[in-house]
Amino acid sequence: MNYVSLLTDEETKYIWGKIPKQVRIDYSKRNSKQFSKIFRGFRPESIDKISPDLIIRNKSNSFIATFIDQIISIWINDIETELTPNTEKSEKEFISFIRVLPESIFSDNIPLFFKLYDSKTEITNDQIEFITHAITISKGHLDEIKKLQRLNDSNRIEEEKLNKKIEVSFKSEKNLKEKNNELLIEIGRIEKEKKELLKLEDEIILKEKINAELREKTNDLENIICQYEEKLRQLINGTRTLKYPIGFDKNKIQLIIKRKQQESNVPLVPVDMEEFSDYLLDNFRNILLSDDRDLERLLIHHLTKILFLGKPIVLNRVPGSLLVKCISNALVGHQDIQMLNYSNGIGSNEIETFLNLDGRIKCLVDFIGNYNETELFSILENNKNKIIFLMVTYDKTLNYVPFEFLNTVEYLNVNRFSQLSACISLTANSSQVNEVENIFSQEKQERKTTKVITEIITELYNNKGFAMIQCNHISNEEDLCGKLAFSILPYSVDVANISPFNESERLVKYAGFTGNCYIRKQLMEWFLL
Repeated sequence: MNYVSLLTDEETKYIWGKIPKQVRIDYSKRNSKQFSKIFRGFRPESIDKISPDLIIRNKSNSFIATFIDQIISIWINDIETELTPNTEKSEKEFISFIRVLPESIFSDNIPLFFKLYDSKTEITNDQIEFITHAITISKGHLDEIKKLQRLNDSNRIEEEKLNKKIEVSFKSEKNLKEKNNELLIEIGRIEKEKKELLKLEDEIILKEKINAELREKTNDLENIICQYEEKLRQLINGTRTLKYPIGFDKNKIQLIIKRKQQESNVPLVPVDMEEFSDYLLDNFRNILLSDDRDLERLLIHHLTKILFLGKPIVLNRVPGSLLVKCISNALVGHQDIQMLNYSNGIGSNEIETFLNLDGRIKCLVDFIGNYNETELFSILENNKNKIIFLMVTYDKTLNYVPFEFLNTVEYLNVNRFSQLSACISLTANSSQVNEVENIFSQEKQERKTTKVITEIITELYNNKGFAMIQCNHISNEEDLCGKLAFSILPYSVDVANISPFNESERLVKYAGFTGNCYIRKQLMEWFLL
């Protein structure tokens, strides 16, 4: 039966709203071609986002009309099954309506049911009004009955719990007697240990006195070391003239200074990368970074690939500040981040002095787009043993620098982790990881993964040179997914204002609805515009 033709716009909205979401999604997936023709730009999973007015405008379309007719037929057939036939049909069917309809889809719109229902007996408007009134009263009673049933169930559960507690208490009484005997034995042992502890207290007091003296001497030595480090820093920056002490070899001192300057060019890497990854995971779990454990692990894997290359890392300062704290807390044992903000008139001397100060991790804020990039990178090139973050307030600031800029940095985008942008205090235990010089070796690359990333980047940016550079550290699918999720695709959306799934056929094939990328659902949720 063609029910749709009988429905007004408001009635159509009512029926559509009563259809379960999953039923609508499943129907749309089975008829995906028709769905796409009517609702361009939407996916079946986002069917709730479709405006009801758009449904109304297309209700005569066979895709919608057939679906609504099928659903109404099912509902009415279910109601007819519950209606009790008997010899006095007019009276019995009338009563059956009052019994059945309160539990039906039409409980909130009884007149609509009779408009669609082909009753074998004539139902007058007065009868419909009476049935509606009776059902309203019946629903109130049903709600009360359900509340009483829930209360009864709750009481029954509490009764069962109480019985279990009584049973446990009987067992506990027996156990207490046994425990009492054990405690008497334990008290005797503790008394004996107490006497031994009193002897140790005197030894501890003596050791504390010795330690206090050692700490005082250590502080004196640290002050002397700081003074020498400051002198050495001034020598490196050329702000102090070196006076060689008597008995010191001038050539040896110059060699030490030269070595101090050169060591900035050597990137460092954790001795045990797995240990660092575990510490970083503890920090992420502390701030509840993500419910998706695979995505959490992928971000850690990507960070281990880019943090220790000696290349500056560009990221947004809002989510970036908490991320850098997590990295610092896991790597160097504290979350105190050294930051230098751009200001008018700031020069290379200030930047070099800041980078030469002690500290493994440095942040330069808002220099991109404001400071000469060529001069800045000539300074950063001499500090590869630091992890340097170039923070930007807005990602679109990168539009003001040449695209080739990306060849000399690592672009990191974690904007889609909402926890990183929230006001959260990091309370994870600090940890410190031993590091050594990073000896780079050629990684064995999978031809399949490098081909995928090369084709995607070329289709998005038409830059094969950039694509080849991005392939340098991609040796497996996990590397590929990390690069797509936290660099290539967010750059296209947040900086270049490109819809990647519309521009790259290779991306659709790899990470679209039928792709084999293991995080394709997350990539589509983030970047399918």
